This record gives sequence, structure tokens and C-alpha cells, in this order.
Amino acid sequence: MSLRVLTRFLDNPLAAYRPTKGQLLLHQCADQKRLLRKPNQTGGTVGGGVDVLWHMTGRHPYIEVPPPPVRWRLVTYSQPQSLEIEEKLWEVLPPELLDPRCRYDEDRGFRVGSRRILRLADRWGGSSLSIVTQGQRTLGKASATLDGVWFDEPPEEKDYSEGVKRIMRRRGKVLLTMTPIGRPVEWCREEVKRGALTDLTYPLTPEWVDFYSQSEIDAIIEETLPAERPQRCNADWDGVTPDRYYGAWNDDRILRSGSQLPGGDYWVGVGVDHGEGAKKQIAVLVLVNRDTGDAYLWDCAESTGKTDSARDAVAVVSMLDEHSLVPEAVDEWRGDHNTAGKSEAGLLANQLLEQEIADVVGRPRSSPPCKIQMARKGPGSIAAGAGLLHRAMVRDQLWVHERCEPVVAHFRHWKGPRDSSARNAELTHAGDAVRYILRDQLDTRDRRTARIVRS
Repeated sequence: MSLRVLTRFLDNPLAAYRPTKGQLLLHQCADQKRLLRKPNQTGGTVGGGVDVLWHMTGRHPYIEVPPPPVRWRLVTYSQPQSLEIEEKLWEVLPPELLDPRCRYDEDRGFRVGSRRILRLADRWGGSSLSIVTQGQRTLGKASATLDGVWFDEPPEEKDYSEGVKRIMRRRGKVLLTMTPIGRPVEWCREEVKRGALTDLTYPLTPEWVDFYSQSEIDAIIEETLPAERPQRCNADWDGVTPDRYYGAWNDDRILRSGSQLPGGDYWVGVGVDHGEGAKKQIAVLVLVNRDTGDAYLWDCAESTGKTDSARDAVAVVSMLDEHSLVPEAVDEWRGDHNTAGKSEAGLLANQLLEQEIADVVGRPRSSPPCKIQMARKGPGSIAAGAGLLHRAMVRDQLWVHERCEPVVAHFRHWKGPRDSSARNAELTHAGDAVRYILRDQLDTRDRRTARIVRS
């Protein structure tokens, strides 16, 4: 390393990072409490992470910061989200900045021993970033006085208030990086209105997010649900209430009787939404072409009256049999983890349906032919899953056989999670079953959110 390059590295060890105009809004603001309200997938998390690391090294190129060591805390809403953020931090962090005791693993994140913590080497100030999740409810229990708290994505109001308390003694910083969707944000909006939180926002344009071209931005907008475009693409506080949630749906996506699957190797899945009452449980058979990624919603079994798990199992096995399939041939089963009034003897609905399917096919109840995994649910999961389905429609990768009448009705008429009408609630069940089973198959997001230049 030349003396010039070494000097540059010592002055700014994160010099390989090239901020966009949108990220610069954050870096150039010295206010105590900052909100970066940004369009989705535009580098806000990376910008927030780099800004925190600059504070930790005491070498911020844009504003004056206290000398290290300092103590920061990262607060996320889930463990998977935390690991995504930690991966982004790892990508921008030169390994020589880490304390020798600090290790990074893609499955466990940053660790010092058993503690979730990113610690810098003593020669870089010895600062630390502890990592907690709101789901663990650990923020209130951790009574440390901090120099900074970073929330990525909208936190709950009580967690934000707790974070503010932690930094008051040292006159530290609070940072929020978020797209205002999927969680309640009205309290945050009120903080901005009363001047207690500096609101920094920018549009989704090549000028502000220069790692996207205009054609790429146009494609992102088209693939975003119309109801969510104001928030995901413009970082607006509010979305819109649509007449129909799936703006990309049209009846040309319905495969008529006699339609054949294109040739190829297929992944087979069954999504189940349990329910109590007539037409409340539905199981959807899904086939995904392993080469093209095209998803075919091929059949469904809907309860025709108030049923129990035994009758539901008969309907599901009959549906599979219509297509020469047995339960063991299904690659993945996903079901709602609610009991839905169908639990008994301490069993949840998924477990009970497994055992009833075993009875139908002549297997011992202790050795069912399928394992129904719990659906991945959490804050914003309905909107996120619906967004994946909408993008698949835009890309011509989602097709529905006419046998799946409740699924077709869902796509035609569902108005989104905000509509609380009885009719909308009835339409929800089919969509839930589809989201449960297709979430992982359709989630192929381009994660280019950092502008990193390596020399």
C-alpha cells in the first residue's frame, strides 16, 4: 500500500464507499435525531450503517463527531432482518477495523463470544455496536447508557422512546432509516411535525439514486403494487386505497380447462389457510418451474361447509390424487399457525391436519407422510407477500387454473389488508394460502443497495 493510499485509509477507512445524493442527505446532517425516510431498496440501510461506523471510528468526513470509544446499538424488528443488515455492514467494513475477538458469520452475524456485538479494534478506537431485536423485547431490559441508537425500518413508539432515553445522558444520536410501510408510523410523523425529529427524504430518480437507470426505476415502479407506490417509490407517509389491490391482474392469467403445463422439472408445494366455518379453509396446490421460475396455481381444495380436520384431510388428499400426486411427492407444505378452532389434545391445526392425512392414506398418525411448516408471518408480511405476487404478474410468471375459483376471486376483487369489510375478509383466505407457499419461491429481490468501489 502506497503512502498516499495509506494516509487516505487512515483518514477515512471507509473511503471505498461512494454515497449517492440521497445518502448524502443523511451524512451531512448533524442533528441529534435524524430520520432518513427513503424509497425501498435505495441504499438507505447501507447509508445508515456507514454513518454509524463513521461515528464509531471518530472519523466522519462530513460532520464533527465525538472521539472514540463510543457505544451504539442497532435495533431491528426481527432476526432475519438483523442478519441482512449485518451482512451489509460486513460488505462495507474493512476487516482490519474489527477487534480480533469479533467474528462475523453469515448465519449468526457479528459476535464477540456469545454476545451479538460488532466491536472495532483498539487502534480504531475500540467502539462497539450491540445488536438487539424488538421481537426479543430486549431494548428495555438493556439499561446501558449509549452514545447512539440506530433503528432500521419503523420501530414501535415505545422502543423509540426507550432508545431516546438511552442517549440523553451523553447527548448522543438517534438514527432511523426506513420506508414508511408495514408498521404503524403515525407517531413518527407526529415527531417530525413537532420538530423533535429531522425528516430527510429523497425521490426514486437516477439523480438521487445513481446505481439505477431510468429504465430500471420504471420497472421497479411497474412491479410495485399501485396501493404501495407512494410509500415504496416516493417514501410518502401514506399509500392509497385501491378499488383492487392487484393492479397487474387480468383474466388472461386464467388457464382454462384442458390447459397443459409446459414441459420441465417442477417444484410442488401446498399452502393451507385453516379456518372455522363454511368456505374458510383452503389448500392450494402450486407448481413452480425450476428453470423459468413460472408459478402455476394448479388446483385448490376449499371447505364446502363447517368442517373438521378429518374432512379437510380427505379433501386435500383427493385434490392431490386428481393429479396423480401423493402427499410424499409435495416438496413443501406451509400452513397458518393459528388453531382456528380446530385444535384438540394440545395439537395445533397443522399438526392435526398432518395426522388426519396420515389416517386417510393408511399411515400411523405418529408417522404422517408430510410435515406442514408454519407460515412465516410478522409485521408487514401480508403486504410484502402480496407485493411478490404482484411482481410475478408483471413479469408474466404467475398463472391460475380456472379450477382455483377462490384464488381467481381474490386476485380480481381483494382490496388489500386495510379494508376491514366482511367481503374483503372472505376473499383473504385464498390469498393467504398462496402467499404462505409462494413467498420463498418468488422472493428473488435484487439486493443492490450499496455503491461500493474496490480498488
